[in-house]
Amino acid sequence: MPRGRSGHTISAHNGKMYVWGGQHQGQYLNDLLIFSLKDYPAKAEWEFVSSTGPAPSPRAGHISVVYDNKLYIFGGINASHLYNDIWCLDLVTRVWSQVEAVGFIPAPRESCAAALVDDTIYIFGGRGLNGFTLGDLYAFRIKSRRWYTFQNMGSPPSARYGATLTLNQNKIFVFGGDSLYGKVDDGSYVYILDCSKIKYPPEEVFENERKTPIPRHLNPPGIVLNDTKEILSSPPVSKLELQAPNIPQMQQYTTLPDRPSKPEECLDRRMSTSVAGNTSSKQRPYQQSVVPSPTPPPRPPREGVMLNIPKRTSDPDSEDKSRLLREIMARDAIITEMQKKEQWWRTEVSISRHLRTRLGEEFTDDVSAQEAALYSFEDDDSKDDKLLLFEQLINSKTEIRKIKNSIAKQSELLFQNLLKAEKIRTVALEEASYYRSKYTALKAKDKTALGLLETDRVELLEKRLRDAYAQRDNINMMLSKVQKQSQEDQTARLLAEERASIAQKQSEMAQEAHQAALEKISKLYSQILKAESKCRDDAMYIADLSNKLATQLSLRDGDTDLSEIHIKMVHLEAANIKCRNEVAALLKQLEENQDEQEALEALLEEKDHAYAETLLELEKVRIELELVRRSTANNIDDGTQASNA
Repeated sequence: MPRGRSGHTISAHNGKMYVWGGQHQGQYLNDLLIFSLKDYPAKAEWEFVSSTGPAPSPRAGHISVVYDNKLYIFGGINASHLYNDIWCLDLVTRVWSQVEAVGFIPAPRESCAAALVDDTIYIFGGRGLNGFTLGDLYAFRIKSRRWYTFQNMGSPPSARYGATLTLNQNKIFVFGGDSLYGKVDDGSYVYILDCSKIKYPPEEVFENERKTPIPRHLNPPGIVLNDTKEILSSPPVSKLELQAPNIPQMQQYTTLPDRPSKPEECLDRRMSTSVAGNTSSKQRPYQQSVVPSPTPPPRPPREGVMLNIPKRTSDPDSEDKSRLLREIMARDAIITEMQKKEQWWRTEVSISRHLRTRLGEEFTDDVSAQEAALYSFEDDDSKDDKLLLFEQLINSKTEIRKIKNSIAKQSELLFQNLLKAEKIRTVALEEASYYRSKYTALKAKDKTALGLLETDRVELLEKRLRDAYAQRDNINMMLSKVQKQSQEDQTARLLAEERASIAQKQSEMAQEAHQAALEKISKLYSQILKAESKCRDDAMYIADLSNKLATQLSLRDGDTDLSEIHIKMVHLEAANIKCRNEVAALLKQLEENQDEQEALEALLEEKDHAYAETLLELEKVRIELELVRRSTANNIDDGTQASNA
């Protein structure tokens, strides 16, 4: 039997269920399990698959789909990395291989949702670095191995993670999910993405044996990634059937590396020597994230950083280390992207200078021959001293920046310690001066100087005592204000809870009245059905008697006495009229009950709304009360420290 796990993925294909990854008690897994649904329940056994060659790192919170007898996985997270790579497992040969994707490569994420439409994998939402919730939509074309993103897609769902994408007749249904900043009522909506209206540009099928060269005139990775972020700000999906753009956005560069890197490796990473980046067979460290947009989202507090990490049983030190490691990796990724942008700008300047030199133009700026040679790069300069010099300069600047930040943090602590030591030193010098003067006066037997010294000493101590009393009074006043505010908040909280309970009771009463009205309407409806059935029977009976009467009248037998028939007809007509009156009364009563039901439903909806507002107000009061308690504790601690000083 396999180990229990969470954060894994399950894919079904050809009567088999494929389970990959997940975590178990803080340990991340990368094993593959197969369960045959065809043989169940006659044969219920798990098959543990062992693959050859390189395999994806252990992770959880990823996505997986099966297409053309191949298992594809994307994204995920473990204790030290957040991934955006794609791996493919051939279910026949059982060999893993990493997919070298191109285009708008998504940011690293976990807990995203995915759906497979034909040969396209659609990915939505998830959680990125520092637990930031994402709401972007990407499409990965398996045959061409290219990522696409979308714009102008209508009203999008809010950013969320843990949602579901369900496919039905080329339509993807987005439902559920969790978000810290989403709308309150957004979770009750179902968003629909009509994939049949999405048109992709013509493209060639990817071949493993062929490597497509990248021209020099393309944009650098860092710049295009910024453009990608601008495109992602547009709505990706809609609540209704979406009108997709004519052609999704497509990018013309490759940035997907082979393996994730450690923070130390990012510092020594070699930069690409061409404009579009090195796409040769050299393996490069894994890029943790893309360059953020000019207005990045505010960083959440340190307590919120742990929201994107699955729960595991480990000590707080390991949690802090892993959190610090992720922050370092994010900074290193940003530095790496800035290095690539700097390299690209230098290359562009070199190319423009070279073109201007060919056209016979002269430079207006003062650039020496050595500087021009230093700024110029050619395709065969990958191992030149100029490139090594630039790499060393950038690495040195990075190290200097880190050292400066470390020194600044240490200097701040030292400055605070120096302030405390300076206060202690000042008090000690005053005390030493006092005792020195007193010793001099006692030695000289100068009672006048001794009296003046004691007077000054008493005045100084009285001043300090007055200041301490004033500070204590201020602290007590502030404490009383905080306590009063706390009592008021507690009273407001109790009132809110009382209003919530009253609203709950009223809601229950309205529900009971609504149920009683429904039962009453059901009874009246059954009575109406019975009355209508009786009316139909009476009408049929009257018609039968009328036929008989017509037959008797046709005989024109004057001797026949028709008085009894007339009497029966009169009685039946009276009974029919009575039944009709009863039916009309019942219909009127039914309409009144329906009006009463609508009124009760409106009252119930109003009570539910009031109950929801009361709960929100109660939560707000709780938060304010907690803030007041923390502020009170901090003020008391500050006052205690000040009085001790």
